[in-house]
Amino acid sequence: MLLNPDKALELVLEDISTIGKETVSIFEALGRVIAEKTYSKRDIPQRDSSAMDGYAVQHADLGSLPAKLKVKGVIAAGDNNPYSIGKGECYRLMTGSFVPQGADTVVEHELTDNGRETVQINEARSATARKINFGANIRPAQSDIAKGTLVDYMGERMTPYMMSRFVSVGALYLQVYRKPRVAVISTGSEIVSPCDYDDTERMLDANAPAIIGMLQEAGAECSYMGVVPDEEAPLLDMLLSMCNFDMVVVSGGISTGDFDYMASISARAGISWKFHKVNQKPGKPIAFGYIDFANHNKSVPIFGLPGNPVSCMFCAYYYVIPAAKKMQGEDYAHKPLSAVLGEAVQKKAGRIQFDRVKLEVKDGVIHTFPFKSQDSNLIDSMTQCHAFMRLNDEQTGELPVGTPVQIYVFNHRKLF
Repeated sequence: MLLNPDKALELVLEDISTIGKETVSIFEALGRVIAEKTYSKRDIPQRDSSAMDGYAVQHADLGSLPAKLKVKGVIAAGDNNPYSIGKGECYRLMTGSFVPQGADTVVEHELTDNGRETVQINEARSATARKINFGANIRPAQSDIAKGTLVDYMGERMTPYMMSRFVSVGALYLQVYRKPRVAVISTGSEIVSPCDYDDTERMLDANAPAIIGMLQEAGAECSYMGVVPDEEAPLLDMLLSMCNFDMVVVSGGISTGDFDYMASISARAGISWKFHKVNQKPGKPIAFGYIDFANHNKSVPIFGLPGNPVSCMFCAYYYVIPAAKKMQGEDYAHKPLSAVLGEAVQKKAGRIQFDRVKLEVKDGVIHTFPFKSQDSNLIDSMTQCHAFMRLNDEQTGELPVGTPVQIYVFNHRKLF
């Protein structure tokens, strides 16, 4: 009995672990998975600061408006002098400047005559204008973050917004998980590497670029090893040279045809397969195991993906990418969304099906519309569709509009 996809994915992930850490500059950290917790080295802001251009005053001086106050000077952002005010006094402030001692409120300049030696504080000009409340327009010290506060994004992929957070707290170098080194190999005498483009009737290798692109988006460092012909010797030599990689992904040659040699050379290559074939469509002939390099005390995970492009891309999405993410310490679990059928579909009994679908959001509900053909050679379907729709083995016959389904979104293009 064939494995179901969930069990197969469990077998892939059960022995995968993180592959090490390295320290990088914050400017090299975008897209890397953070491997440490850190603590703020600074109070932000360090002192009470002005939220806008205006005047720092004592609220008690605003009991009767309009009010006139003496302007002691101007405080610019970054000016650290210990200014102070008393009754009837104020300072003109720029946004972000520190509030002088004795001041408890900042009045925005729109409510003043913008005086330089004396300033008149006016009443609000309309009923909808803000009142001048005690403490108005002051950002208290430590209101963003206090020194010693935990900044914990461990296991998350660095975003530009996180970069800003880390720099602001003084964390300029960070530990991140190392990128997995992945070898991508294509097999088949009927295909040719894009690097060796010719005008023959051989097909260009479209699988490897897709696998590499998906892995790069997931943070991996890929090496394209080219196309190996349907011959045992060169394929065996290639696999025996994979010791320095963290993962090997082979496209094609994994089925049961006369020229599919992955199975026949497995023992000589030191491969122990954990499974071969999964009860799914597309991508039934997928294999996963480990290449044992005994002389180096190392085992390298290897995926054998189907040669048909859609099957290959689905298996890379569903199995290879979670493994690459787990190697980097990132959350690797698939997170399906709930949707409903936007049109009726027919489903055969006895297998789990992942149909390519376009999505439409109507009144907050996601509706799925299957691509016109689910043939696994149609690359265009992967560029036009948004998600894989999962239909389980117990779902059979005609499934009507509105049937609840699960979807795995792989393409956000033109979705929102």
